[in-house]
Amino acid sequence: HKGTIVLFIGVECPVARFYAPRLQSISDRSSKQGIQAVAVASNVHDSDADLAQFATEYDFRIPIVADREQQIARQLGA
Repeated sequence: HKGTIVLFIGVECPVARFYAPRLQSISDRSSKQGIQAVAVASNVHDSDADLAQFATEYDFRIPIVADREQQIARQLGA
């Protein structure tokens, strides 16, 4: 891969919900250029079921990494 887009999402966040289709579109276009996307869910209350429901509801095919201990968020300064 040429690079990675790291997105931080929260399944209850209205902004994440609004932009989910657009983020998926950007990811689809970027992958053709060798750039992958990954979504990081750092909210402690977002369960695996919540993440799966979000992905299904918004046809969000970007891999979602649960970061409930917020280690990734801290490492990247989010």
